[in-house]
Amino acid sequence: MQDLTGAILAWNQAAHRIYGWNEKEALKMTAQDRIPAEHYPAEFAKLNKLIDLETLQPYKSTRLTKAGQVVEVWVTATALVDSKNKVYAIATTERLASE
Repeated sequence: MQDLTGAILAWNQAAHRIYGWNEKEALKMTAQDRIPAEHYPAEFAKLNKLIDLETLQPYKSTRLTKAGQVVEVWVTATALVDSKNKVYAIATTERLASE
Protein backbone atom coordinates (compact mmCIF):
# COMPACT_ATOMS: atom_id res chain seq x y z
CA MET A 1 0.00 0.00 0.00
CA GLN A 2 1.22 3.50 -0.81
CA ASP A 3 -0.03 7.01 -0.20
CA LEU A 4 -0.57 9.46 -3.04
CA THR A 5 3.02 10.71 -2.84
CA GLY A 6 4.23 7.14 -3.40
CA ALA A 7 5.42 6.55 0.18
CA ILE A 8 5.07 2.87 1.03
CA LEU A 9 2.67 2.45 3.97
CA ALA A 10 2.44 -1.34 4.22
CA TRP A 11 4.62 -4.26 3.10
CA ASN A 12 4.06 -7.96 3.63
CA GLN A 13 6.10 -11.15 3.65
CA ALA A 14 5.15 -12.01 0.06
CA ALA A 15 6.58 -8.67 -1.09
CA HIS A 16 9.71 -9.39 0.93
CA ARG A 17 10.11 -12.75 -0.84
CA ILE A 18 9.56 -11.27 -4.30
CA TYR A 19 11.58 -8.07 -3.99
CA GLY A 20 14.10 -8.69 -1.21
CA TRP A 21 13.41 -5.68 1.00
CA ASN A 22 12.10 -6.40 4.48
CA GLU A 23 9.26 -4.35 5.93
CA LYS A 24 11.52 -1.95 7.83
CA GLU A 25 13.49 -1.17 4.66
CA ALA A 26 10.42 -0.90 2.42
CA LEU A 27 8.63 1.55 4.72
CA LYS A 28 11.49 4.00 4.11
CA MET A 29 11.01 3.77 0.33
CA THR A 30 8.62 5.09 -2.27
CA ALA A 31 6.86 3.13 -4.97
CA GLN A 32 8.99 5.01 -7.50
CA ASP A 33 12.10 3.38 -6.02
CA ARG A 34 10.83 0.04 -7.36
CA ILE A 35 9.82 1.14 -10.86
CA PRO A 36 12.35 1.24 -13.72
CA ALA A 37 12.66 4.89 -14.84
CA GLU A 38 11.49 4.15 -18.39
CA HIS A 39 8.16 2.91 -16.98
CA TYR A 40 7.41 6.02 -14.88
CA PRO A 41 5.10 7.69 -17.44
CA ALA A 42 2.87 4.62 -17.87
CA GLU A 43 2.77 3.89 -14.13
CA PHE A 44 1.90 7.49 -13.22
CA ALA A 45 -0.84 7.51 -15.86
CA LYS A 46 -2.36 4.46 -14.16
CA LEU A 47 -2.04 6.13 -10.74
CA ASN A 48 -3.90 9.18 -12.06
CA LYS A 49 -6.71 6.96 -13.35
CA LEU A 50 -7.08 5.45 -9.89
CA ILE A 51 -7.10 8.89 -8.28
CA ASP A 52 -9.93 9.78 -10.69
CA LEU A 53 -11.72 6.65 -9.40
CA GLU A 54 -11.39 4.76 -12.67
CA THR A 55 -11.19 0.99 -12.41
CA LEU A 56 -8.03 -0.63 -13.67
CA GLN A 57 -7.87 -4.15 -14.98
CA PRO A 58 -4.89 -6.18 -13.74
CA TYR A 59 -1.89 -5.35 -15.87
CA LYS A 60 1.64 -6.57 -16.51
CA SER A 61 4.50 -4.33 -15.48
CA THR A 62 8.09 -4.46 -14.29
CA ARG A 63 9.60 -3.81 -10.88
CA LEU A 64 13.09 -3.60 -9.45
CA THR A 65 14.35 -5.91 -6.73
CA LYS A 66 16.77 -5.12 -3.93
CA ALA A 67 19.41 -7.06 -5.89
CA GLY A 68 18.89 -4.73 -8.88
CA GLN A 69 17.06 -7.25 -11.05
CA VAL A 70 14.07 -6.25 -13.16
CA VAL A 71 11.15 -8.66 -12.74
CA GLU A 72 7.86 -8.88 -14.61
CA VAL A 73 4.80 -8.77 -12.38
CA TRP A 74 1.04 -8.76 -12.65
CA VAL A 75 -0.36 -5.77 -10.77
CA THR A 76 -3.86 -5.43 -9.37
CA ALA A 77 -4.29 -1.87 -8.08
CA THR A 78 -7.19 -0.49 -6.08
CA ALA A 79 -7.90 3.05 -4.92
CA LEU A 80 -8.70 3.34 -1.22
CA VAL A 81 -11.31 6.03 -0.56
CA ASP A 82 -12.42 7.82 2.59
CA SER A 83 -15.96 8.61 3.73
CA LYS A 84 -16.02 11.61 1.36
CA ASN A 85 -15.17 9.36 -1.61
CA LYS A 86 -11.69 10.92 -1.84
CA VAL A 87 -8.75 8.66 -2.68
CA TYR A 88 -6.16 8.61 0.12
CA ALA A 89 -4.01 5.58 -0.83
CA ILE A 90 -3.45 2.86 -3.40
CA ALA A 91 -3.37 -0.83 -2.52
CA THR A 92 -1.63 -3.21 -4.90
CA THR A 93 -1.26 -6.93 -5.16
CA GLU A 94 1.76 -7.89 -7.21
CA ARG A 95 2.58 -11.39 -8.40
CA LEU A 96 5.50 -12.58 -10.45
CA ALA A 97 4.39 -12.99 -14.05
CA SER A 98 6.31 -16.27 -14.25
CA GLU A 99 4.14 -17.90 -11.57
